[in-house]
Amino acid sequence: QFVAQRHAARQQLAGGRDNDSFATHILNNVFGFASQADIDYLSGLLDAKVFTQEALGLAACQIDANTQSAELVGLAVTGIEYLPADQG
Repeated sequence: QFVAQRHAARQQLAGGRDNDSFATHILNNVFGFASQADIDYLSGLLDAKVFTQEALGLAACQIDANTQSAELVGLAVTGIEYLPADQG
């Protein structure tokens, strides 16, 4: 059930489960834009089964454009404030 929920959430965020929607979602989230040429390229890799959507998503998480973003670098330095829930 958890796997089905995870896939449904990913599908909803990407706007569909097809490779074009997934590629568009990845490009927009990592680079802030998605050109048609880039969408076609990534979709072609997915269609040819060079990558699965899961593998491409993991690769997107690990590329420098994502890991070196100002937000992540800042969080590595300052951390995220943690406020425990009331034990009330």
